[in-house]
Amino acid sequence: MRPASLAIAAGLALFVSQGCSLARQGAPSEKEFRRGVAATPYVAATARAETILSGVRQIGICSRTSDVRRLLGEPDFGVVTYDSNGNHNAVKWTYLLREMPGPGGHRQAVDVTMNAARYVISICNAGESDIRFTGVNDGPGCEPT
Repeated sequence: MRPASLAIAAGLALFVSQGCSLARQGAPSEKEFRRGVAATPYVAATARAETILSGVRQIGICSRTSDVRRLLGEPDFGVVTYDSNGNHNAVKWTYLLREMPGPGGHRQAVDVTMNAARYVISICNAGESDIRFTGVNDGPGCEPT
């Protein structure tokens, strides 16, 4: 095998073995989370809900992933998304406040999206009206200072 082929194969093996978990930046997958709460209403504990709502008011665009974890705690789940450049290496963390399954179900959550450099590029709410939506839609996002 040629050296270039070996390098490509090694890189692909690394991506396959670690890529998905790295892309979610340590958050469980949505499938893993939903397996634990299937068919039952989910309501975050009062202390957790207060931490999420307080923390989301303190983060903003260009906050670091470490700040999100420190202020909001661990996400309920993470999914791989596209960053503002169209790269498939951003991640959206979801912090559920409550979710009622089934048709007409109600969901309250905060979604925080980070780019590959681990900067917040979007904060979005679902059903929680006092959390403002903010986002970066173009450019590389944030640069280290």
